Amino acid sequence: MPVYGVEEYIGVCVDSILTQTYDNLEVLVIDDCSQDNSINILNEHVAQSDRAFSWKIIKQQENGGLSAARNAGIREASGEYIFFLDSDDKLMSNCIKDLVTEAELSHSDVTTGNRISLDWHTGKKHRMRENDYVLARTTSLKELMKIQLHGTAWNKLIKRDFILKHNLFFKTGIVYEDDLWMYYLLSCEPSFSFVSPVTYVYHVRANSTIQTFSEQHILSKIIIAADAIKHFPSISPSAQKVAVHSAERFRQGALMEFVKHFKDYSVFSKAYKLLRYLHIPGKDFFSSPYCSIASKLRFMNNYIPPAIGCLMNFISIKYILKKSPYKLTYLSSSQQIELSKEFWKHVEHCCTYENSKQNKKAFPFFCKRH
Repeated sequence: MPVYGVEEYIGVCVDSILTQTYDNLEVLVIDDCSQDNSINILNEHVAQSDRAFSWKIIKQQENGGLSAARNAGIREASGEYIFFLDSDDKLMSNCIKDLVTEAELSHSDVTTGNRISLDWHTGKKHRMRENDYVLARTTSLKELMKIQLHGTAWNKLIKRDFILKHNLFFKTGIVYEDDLWMYYLLSCEPSFSFVSPVTYVYHVRANSTIQTFSEQHILSKIIIAADAIKHFPSISPSAQKVAVHSAERFRQGALMEFVKHFKDYSVFSKAYKLLRYLHIPGKDFFSSPYCSIASKLRFMNNYIPPAIGCLMNFISIKYILKKSPYKLTYLSSSQQIELSKEFWKHVEHCCTYENSKQNKKAFPFFCKRH
């Protein structure tokens, strides 16, 4: 459990750990150089409880962010399973017991349950994008796509040996680190179990890292797309069918941020031309059963001149945003910022470092620089 600047929320989180019906817990608290009263509040709540859990506070040498804190926890963990918990969320009392019971019955690499999303201040329940789980077990990525796996690291009980065997550490220095980590996890083709009870409560708050917006947020989405596409050739052929869908979704997700946050079409156009350098094999994309007809039509924009492809992609994204049923008021879509020259240098590096040679063969129209 990473801790940084959560003094208002951590008491609820810690109490949800202390009320777990499962007893054999090792709780690793990663103090990411929190400068508020979070750790003192945690210690007070633990001291008032008679639960004989193993609590350990690991002090980071410097503030490294959520990814670095989780990585420290992975290295320090000694149990059979690892479960990621964010310190502003909470667990249902039967969470760990339900997940461990199913994991031991199924021997699955990953076991997860349902979740709910609540506004921290109002208690209002937010609609989730994915359907609720029912009891299920699968080793098939095809089945996982039908089940609509929640794309977060938290609320998943994962075999520690599986994490270490596949080197499933989090990329540091980015936001939305769960997206890339889940991409790598699924690329390893783990076995999954699902239980139907709600095991996790995700708290939405306006000032959280994920609900604010900055250059780092949009650059993180581009880095995730670039890393996923770079990793694609090393994935097994069976996993590539799903991975190609995710990789293109990351690229489109990055472009969507430019539509949401910048009124100037020239900003989107500049980003589009750079992001087209990220090479996704057309043969794999068009043959994937997980890519929708709409996404395949949009992908065709890569094969036409950039000016036309850019406009078509822009119109497509505007339509998606207009029709989306998930227009949540707590998202910071109205925030406007100026992008620095340094930002564009980072984007160009991410998008062209080793992809342009491949793309000259795949997308000949756009490889001339203007």
